[in-house]
Amino acid sequence: MKLLLSPDRVQKYLWRIGISKSVSPDLIGLNRLIHAQLTHIPFEALDVWGAGVCPSLESEDLFQKIVTDHRGGYCFELNTLFRALLNSLGFDAYQVIASLVDENGVAAPPAHNGIICVIDRTKYFIDVGFGGPVPFSAMVLQEGLHERFRLEQRGDFWYLFRQTEDGEVNFIRFRDAAAEPCELVPLNFYISQKPDVHFRHILRVNQRKENGVVYSLVDHELTIHSPEENRIIAVPDRKTLDEVLQKYFEIDPRKINIQKGY
Repeated sequence: MKLLLSPDRVQKYLWRIGISKSVSPDLIGLNRLIHAQLTHIPFEALDVWGAGVCPSLESEDLFQKIVTDHRGGYCFELNTLFRALLNSLGFDAYQVIASLVDENGVAAPPAHNGIICVIDRTKYFIDVGFGGPVPFSAMVLQEGLHERFRLEQRGDFWYLFRQTEDGEVNFIRFRDAAAEPCELVPLNFYISQKPDVHFRHILRVNQRKENGVVYSLVDHELTIHSPEENRIIAVPDRKTLDEVLQKYFEIDPRKINIQKGY
């Protein structure tokens, strides 16, 4: 089932990610959208952390939060709305359910998702909602290297590996099977409401900017990664947190539901 946004909302979404010209439904257009999304919309689960809220996956709510309120989101929110944008622009795109994989190659219960886009009968894998290093362009769904990432097929599953200074790390597993909203909604509830899930206990906001600088806020520290150096800024209290969210992530703290102390 395709998710569609009205033409007016498509235009507002494009403005939100810094695109003012038309986007063609081809590989060049797809990669342009991926890069713009990743450099303009932060990964964050602030409402889950701050108030234990399960984020809505309804198109109206996602658009209000991410586009109108200039917020970010986590995997189920970001990939769902981005897929709706792709469908609305004429791309053949669908979501797939995924699992995170630990350093021993053991997959966790499904609690993630990605997107597969079909262009000229070629499939590409996309993930704009991981909250860490991800490909900045679409990956052809075939075994091989892409940027610092590698896909490998094992039976019905595809495994995504990331190249690091310490070697290769496997971190995502998925099947090429379209997921319906009725499958994504309970997984979204599980990942936001499970008592020990890290989103409820660890404050985490990430974003990479167009100049290559990466901002990573984890609990009481903001790390600024740049080609020249890494710099750490202490975030000891709520006042500083509000300032950091506004300055580095362009998130209005008044739009966040935080009911706990910091």
